[in-house]
Amino acid sequence: LISSLAFAYLLKPLGLVFATAALIFISAYGGHEFKFKEVAILTVSLAIFSVIVFVKGLTLPFPVCPSFVENCPIR
Repeated sequence: LISSLAFAYLLKPLGLVFATAALIFISAYGGHEFKFKEVAILTVSLAIFSVIVFVKGLTLPFPVCPSFVENCPIR
């Protein structure tokens, strides 16, 4: 529940990539077996998948980069 709320509150100021990373790390930390390397690999793969599917494929207006980054490399 906390990870879903964190994602919702962090999506606009931090963008889709960092909000997804926060969602995955908070969710994984709640389990019994937290392995940083596995969670990091999962985070990178799901962040790339989210950008490809939701931003590029479905053209949803999610911010990809944080709002304080002027020149976002992913548009």
